[in-house]
Order: sequence, then C-alpha cells, then structure tokens
Amino acid sequence: MISEGSLRRLTVTHPHSCGSEERQLQIASLNIVAVSDNPSDVELVAQLLQRAALNPEIRVVDSEKSLRSALQDQLPELIVSDFKLPQFSGLDALLVARDVCPDTPFILVSEVFGEDHVIHALKSGATDYVLKHDLARLAPAVRRALGDAQSALEQRRTLEALRHSELRFRLAASTGDVWDWDIETGLAQISPQWKMRLGYSEEDVENTAEGWLALLEPADRVRVLAAFSAHIRNHVPYDVEYRALAKDGSYRWSHAKGQAVWNAHGRATYMAGSVVDITERKNAEIKVQRLNRVYAVLSGINSLIVRTQNREELFQEACNIAVHAGGVGADAILTS
Repeated sequence: MISEGSLRRLTVTHPHSCGSEERQLQIASLNIVAVSDNPSDVELVAQLLQRAALNPEIRVVDSEKSLRSALQDQLPELIVSDFKLPQFSGLDALLVARDVCPDTPFILVSEVFGEDHVIHALKSGATDYVLKHDLARLAPAVRRALGDAQSALEQRRTLEALRHSELRFRLAASTGDVWDWDIETGLAQISPQWKMRLGYSEEDVENTAEGWLALLEPADRVRVLAAFSAHIRNHVPYDVEYRALAKDGSYRWSHAKGQAVWNAHGRATYMAGSVVDITERKNAEIKVQRLNRVYAVLSGINSLIVRTQNREELFQEACNIAVHAGGVGADAILTS
C-alpha cells in the first residue's frame, strides 16, 4: 500500500487542452515522458500504471522541440509515445530518444501496427509496442522494459569494473606509479608514492582531478588539459611531461601515460595510467642545453673576432649571438 505522504501531486497539462482545465493525478516515483497530443490517452495510461503500483510521474510533450527540452531537463526512466501525431511521429521521437538517452526504455502505443512498422520500430531501438485496444499489456510491458534496462545497466557496470581492474593490473605491472580517474564523478586515485616524492602526505592532496591539477605548473597545466582532451575526444595517445609543485616550493618533473575507457556510446567514463619521476633526467637535459648554448656563444664570438675589426660592429654581432645562440633575453642586454 502506498501512503498518502509518499505521493506527489502531478498536474498533467497539455498545450492543446481546452481552456484552463487541468487533469490532476495522484502519482509518484516512476519518471515518464509521454509523447502524445491526447490528454485522455495520457490520463488512461497514468491510471493503468498507478493501478499496477508503478506510481508514474508524467511529463507530456508533443513535438521534437518539447521532447528534447524535457530530456535535457531530466532524463526519464521510461518514454511512452503515440505512434502518430499531427506534426510528429513515434518513430521521430524514437530517433530523438536514441540520440539523447539511448539506454532509456521506449514503448510505442498505437491503434494498429503493421508488421513492417513493428519490425522497423524494434530495429530502430524501440523496447516494445502496445495496441490501444489491448492496454492491459502496458503495465507488464513497462515492468519487463524496466527490468531489462536495469539488468543491462548492471551488466555494463560489471564489464566496466572488469575493464578498469584489468587496465590497472596491466599498469601496475609496468614501471611507474599507477593513477586512475573516474571521469563521470571527478574522483581520482593519485599515487601515494607520487605525493610522497613531492613531500606531501596522503591527506595533503585531495584525490580529485582538481586536487592534482592545482599542483601543476600553470603553463604545463594547459598542455596537460589539451592532451587529456585530445585523448578523450580523438583517441590521441596520452603521453605528456609536466612539472608539479613540491611542498618545499620547488618543481619536480613527471612523465605520465594513460588510457581511457569508452562506453558503448563513445563517451569516456574512466581513465588510468602510470607516472614516472623524471626530475634527474630533465635537470641533466637542462644542464646539457645550457652547456651547448655556452659553447655556441663562445664559438660564435671566436669566429666573430677573427673576421670583424670594427669595435661597434663586434659588439652588436656579439649581442646577436648571445640572444640567438645563447638564449639571453634582449632586455637583459639592454639593461646591462
């Protein structure tokens, strides 16, 4: 039995209803979008589902625009659609639903169904169909559709969890520390070893994407976000080097790789990877680059002395060598 306190009042209104008449139904729980231009049909559907203890809460739409608006406001648990409307059709509504919420059960209701229409609708993604003269089938069809949708969701979650586990296992077997990121929730597992190398405790850095990004050197953060975007949207390999702020105020270099997991609809839901500290290597590279610049400057000036006798020209050319070969800023020369 449903207590009165557990019910919410839904006012079913329709853009084509006469005057200001409103049809009020005491219903709750099951969020449904009904594609229909007939308020009486919607009320009958609501009453049948209420008697079956499905407790519907219905929003009525009758066009592609209003359907898309309803789906954007809140994804329903079920869509029930008339097969024919004056300027819209159940098959049109089905295409919109498969585009916006492909996992939501979709049931077509019609006066008659030709065999070709039934086959086409089911191939296009309709969950079931019910004839208006046999609406006693509606509640069982809804229960079956909801049960199948729940089973499919649980199966997808199980498979995704397995894929995540396998991905983390492969990464753990490779060199480096493992990290992962639940893209849908924003929660991340940041390697404790990585935090420790930066001088932080486990509690110092929040295990979210934002907590990790806050430590990145600003210019590197832009590159890292661009690399994430390219990987998630275009499947470009995620392979990036960046600097992260240590607790003592210095920066340490990391080399990170990662792999996303995409669901059946092409949306990235999870990502995991490994990260290696490369600070010593980068410092060595920087030293080599500096020595190479010094050598280039000395070599250029020695050559300049041999071929240039004019003192002013010698000074100007030496400054050019310092800027272009030595990486010295022009401002530093002007102020020296």
